[in-house]
Amino acid sequence: MTTLATSPAITAIEEFQQARGPMETWSAADFEGHQNLAAIALEARPVGGIVRTIRRRTTVLTVVGVAFALYATAELLRMLRGTAWMWLEQHVDELVHGPVTEADRELRRTGDLRFRRRIEHAGMRLTGALDRLNAGLARL
Repeated sequence: MTTLATSPAITAIEEFQQARGPMETWSAADFEGHQNLAAIALEARPVGGIVRTIRRRTTVLTVVGVAFALYATAELLRMLRGTAWMWLEQHVDELVHGPVTEADRELRRTGDLRFRRRIEHAGMRLTGALDRLNAGLARL
């Protein structure tokens, strides 16, 4: 038996999705109901006390930080040398499909969606900055 707490708002969203089936079959009212549940979930506080929240967020930042650092290194090496370093990209893939996915699952399960959104936006900014740098180097 598990003792892991799950956010009631996240549970409601998952039950809603299971009851409605694939999104392709949803009506406009179904989408509106889903949006309402998602808004409530974003406003809800994460499950667990402050210590559990700090521990969870620190773990997520560590795992995602290492993955971003390796990704940025791989991209910079590709930009400068013009070749991919397969072993480095393999490590990034292992991180993304292992610990990063598990950390994301934990944030979703506990309802820490605002923090998850911040991490997602930081990742998009990082990849955007690397893409702009790559485009600048390509013009040289």
